[in-house]
Amino acid sequence: MRLYLQYIFLAFLLFTVSTNGLELKKINTLDTGSYISILLIGT
Repeated sequence: MRLYLQYIFLAFLLFTVSTNGLELKKINTLDTGSYISILLIGT
């Protein structure tokens, strides 16, 4: 299940980078924190 979430996150990041370069900082800050939390909880 963890690998599944990681692939979704990576795909989302790639899509975000391709779509909005300037928005990456905002999204990166919020989603990275959420992603780390998910990994910690999942582990």
